[in-house]
Amino acid sequence: MAHLWARDAANGRAGLPPDEQAGRPQAGGWAGAVALALLVVLLGLLAATKTRGWRTPALSAAAASFVFGLVSILNPDAPGSAGAIWGALAIGWSVIFTATAVHEPAGDQ
Repeated sequence: MAHLWARDAANGRAGLPPDEQAGRPQAGGWAGAVALALLVVLLGLLAATKTRGWRTPALSAAAASFVFGLVSILNPDAPGSAGAIWGALAIGWSVIFTATAVHEPAGDQ
């Protein structure tokens, strides 16, 4: 969240008015980035409960993080993008999260 606020401040200093940022073609811009961040966190928490079928939200969180990272790397200057470095870190996190979910004992799944 702090990263998103910092990027928003940077866009404001660059002279991009909010309506211009909102008018650009992207998947949600800042609002989409915040919604995606909350989605990944909530899916991760749901997976942590390890109720029956917990791997589905775990893999969904990892997939969402991977796609976000990939789009951030490909479009580092787009509003809502985390940039290339944070995008690479998001991809790395998704790979580690996937490996953890796949190699965790199934239990009563």
